[in-house]
Amino acid sequence: MPNLKREKMAENNGTKFRKLKSMRSILSKPFLTMGFFSLLFHANIMAQPISYDIGLPEFILKNSPALIFQIKHQSGVGLDSLKIQLASLGCDEALLADKALLEQQDNYAFFLYLMGKINACEQQGEAQNKPEIETLLEDKTPYLLVAETNLDAPMSYFGHSLLLFLDEDDFYFSPVLSVLAPLESKQLFSQTIKGGFGSINAEINLTPLHQVISFYNHYESRSLRFIKLSKEQFENQKLIQYFAQKLLEAKTKPLSYNFFLNNCATYIYHSLDYACDCLDEDKTIISPALIEAQVYQAAPKSQVFELSSLLTQFNRKYQVLNDFEQLAVRQMVQKQGFQYQGIHQDLGDVAVLASRLGVETYKNTYPSYSGLIDTYGNQTNLLKSFPKAVPVIDEDKDKLNLSSVGLSFNQDESGLHLALVDYRKFYQRETFFNAEYLKAASIEIIEREGSYRLEDLSLIDIGRLQPINFITKKTSWALKIGTERNQDDELRGVFRLGLGASVSLFEAKFYLLPSLEITDSTRVPVYSGFEANMGFASLAYENKDLIDHELSLYKRLNSAFALEYQAVKQESEETSHTASVFYYF
Repeated sequence: MPNLKREKMAENNGTKFRKLKSMRSILSKPFLTMGFFSLLFHANIMAQPISYDIGLPEFILKNSPALIFQIKHQSGVGLDSLKIQLASLGCDEALLADKALLEQQDNYAFFLYLMGKINACEQQGEAQNKPEIETLLEDKTPYLLVAETNLDAPMSYFGHSLLLFLDEDDFYFSPVLSVLAPLESKQLFSQTIKGGFGSINAEINLTPLHQVISFYNHYESRSLRFIKLSKEQFENQKLIQYFAQKLLEAKTKPLSYNFFLNNCATYIYHSLDYACDCLDEDKTIISPALIEAQVYQAAPKSQVFELSSLLTQFNRKYQVLNDFEQLAVRQMVQKQGFQYQGIHQDLGDVAVLASRLGVETYKNTYPSYSGLIDTYGNQTNLLKSFPKAVPVIDEDKDKLNLSSVGLSFNQDESGLHLALVDYRKFYQRETFFNAEYLKAASIEIIEREGSYRLEDLSLIDIGRLQPINFITKKTSWALKIGTERNQDDELRGVFRLGLGASVSLFEAKFYLLPSLEITDSTRVPVYSGFEANMGFASLAYENKDLIDHELSLYKRLNSAFALEYQAVKQESEETSHTASVFYYF
């Protein structure tokens, strides 16, 4: 790779003199002058410098166990990326064959030894200027990168969108572009208010993919979806040109950022529309889900792959173990000095995932952490082979249609349901370890014997059930602000906040949420119940103080339509049965 770059530089230098000689002849021809300055202006736009730190020491330190495994087996995506970076620094990849490298006592010693080798062979020279954005992003494959929803963080209620410019030979150091508003801790509250009701400054960042994976997949335990942008619809050069222009504009006036009207998704959406001229330009509030839906609409044959979160990776492997194996994993993680002899590698891998989840995501301290990784390695932290992209299917779109309209019918009345935001994992066909829901700006109107009345109005109705186990010890919660009917059939304002716990049993999530409820009086009811995805349909049950009961059976037909049956039994009233149909858009 270094030889190819030097050859290209030599070729460029050799053409400079010829370009200067021909300039006078170009300018002497009026009909070519305008075209020449147009090209010159375009080149100036594209030649915008931007900071980009590949974070090589961090990559080696965090992934030492996986790198050791891949070096020993001479294969792996992480190893391929490391070789590319060594070549770019002028280092011979043969240094990875040094026996002493793999004989280091622990992972940190491996890191120190390898960095010493790299520092010794790295080409020494003058500090380079910031690279140009075109140089970093050209000749790479663009992907829309979407981090899943995180209801623990208000700024991530609808996910987070980024643009990946993928180098398939150098997966982990491929640049990821995002537009962010850096918030200073000392001014966090004032900047948050300003970003919600006004605007704050934003900046364009380039980050290596391995850092993005570390933050979203591990630190926040959120899955990452990679949507390949079709060459037929999206022109890579125009994507680069859009952000080069923004960098140029930022030199005289900082980019603005508003959490609702001009956020990270807004910039990504406009760049994609500039690159294809195929997205809906009338959208005012743009979310990552909207971008993904519009991309699928413009390119129905889009291909996708996903990197599962650390939480999902752990639970997939832990839930299939029998009771004895689960006990062994818990002891390996929780007991300092536990003897690993005789414990199979498969159980060791689950224990490593558990300890990593506890330390990296939940910031708990486990003395066994280093010992487990040194003993069993951490093979899963780096991909063994390049992810295989598959065509998007209708089930993938369940999470993208965030608004809904519904009609309900029972023996006495009919109802109309409208919701600007109607996001609930229970309403989707995919199975999730956590149960989350977010309903905002929703209204329910009931018709009975020719008269209409407001039954329910929710400004926000949000909640998260995260089952507790020996690693994930987080509180489950629910919040509602709006209006609803009380036992006397009177419409009253309501504020309800519930905090409690949930557990996962038999692939169902059981919960108990003691709540503070303020309406025309203040009460402390207890809500309990369960949710279960049974494959052919989803089943949910909830009661309030063991007096009021509600049972729901939900069937998602496709990404746009669903059916629901509800049985509701309230104190001193007969059970009501309601059938509903919903349309999501």
